[in-house]
Amino acid sequence: MEFSREKYKKLKAELEHPHITILLGARQVGKSYLMSKLRKQVTGEVFFDLEDPATLKSFHGDEEHIFNLLSQSGKYIFIDEFHYLENISKVFKAIYDQGKRNPKQAVKIFASGSSSTEIHKHLKESLAGRKREIIIRPMIFSEYKSQIDSLDEYLVYGGMPGVYHFESRHDRSDYLNEIIKTYIQKDIKSLIKEQRLSAFNKLLYVLAENQGQAISLNSLSKDLSIKYHELQDFVDLLEQTFVLYPLAPYSGNLSNELKKTHKYYLYDHGIRNSLVKDFSAVARRKDQGHIWESYVYHYLLSIQEANNEIRYWRTSSGNEVDFIWLEDRVPTPLEVKTKIEEDEIPSGLKSFLEGYPKSKCAVVVFNKSRTIKDGYAQSDYKGHRIHYIQVEQIDRLEDILQED
Repeated sequence: MEFSREKYKKLKAELEHPHITILLGARQVGKSYLMSKLRKQVTGEVFFDLEDPATLKSFHGDEEHIFNLLSQSGKYIFIDEFHYLENISKVFKAIYDQGKRNPKQAVKIFASGSSSTEIHKHLKESLAGRKREIIIRPMIFSEYKSQIDSLDEYLVYGGMPGVYHFESRHDRSDYLNEIIKTYIQKDIKSLIKEQRLSAFNKLLYVLAENQGQAISLNSLSKDLSIKYHELQDFVDLLEQTFVLYPLAPYSGNLSNELKKTHKYYLYDHGIRNSLVKDFSAVARRKDQGHIWESYVYHYLLSIQEANNEIRYWRTSSGNEVDFIWLEDRVPTPLEVKTKIEEDEIPSGLKSFLEGYPKSKCAVVVFNKSRTIKDGYAQSDYKGHRIHYIQVEQIDRLEDILQED
């Protein structure tokens, strides 16, 4: 099954640039697939899969040996799971610098990894100014539209490319469960003590169960009987491996705003459903509000640029907004609703707009409405335009955020 990946366009443009291109992301999100597509665009390319023992063995030797092996292999080098090579960033630096001195010897390197702490350590060492990092996340629904039946199917099984190679519910759930097991056994087991795996697994389940809810790690450490510093280490590890996305609160100038609690989202709908053991249809689920909220959050991540931030907002009096989209530090509040009627303005949006009158606009993303017939409507609140967008038309959101 072939999918059109939005990231491929950006990666293809990287072929013309000399810097080292690093693809980072969780396991099975499509990094190897994207590199395979890139390889078809060039000649003189060589691919190394470092999870293959025979290939990894050929790299045994000092840095000079690895430098010669890579620099003399071809004009384009593709390396999968590059973090298996100790001190590889120094070799990358030497190859890059050689190409800058003598363009005839230039070698373009693409390298991918599953974002373990080893990768982050490698990247910090010596590649400043010589690399570009591109995060590969699970696919968004627009990349699937021509291949699967409905948005509901996507919300149940998620955006991992391999899941739709299977037809049956049983095979799909087995595939997702296997990804979780591989992640725990390969990435996590090598990074934490085995006796702490049970605590880590418990935390992963609790975060999945409470996705999209504001959580205090201090309270959570007491509930799970896990020391706070260890719990923080676990959360950091989940974030560094791109499995968990912490969402920080937005705080500007109001004294009653909550500033310490975070919301947490798993990186994929299907992975989250596998953890909570629920693959039922969204309409029948008690947590459907959080599922729609997660869907909007993943879409926002897909359009986020360097001048954007995503936060949430909550006050001690209970006012809240699901997401605050910041562009050049100017906020736009977004609220997600399962049901809404035209001209209905959520109280949280009103409170935010009153507290932050310089907001560009406000957005309500909804699933169902009796009165909004065409999937889009507008209203006004104290001079601010309120946009109403049905989830099936979420692609309109990017234009709205750019226009206002």
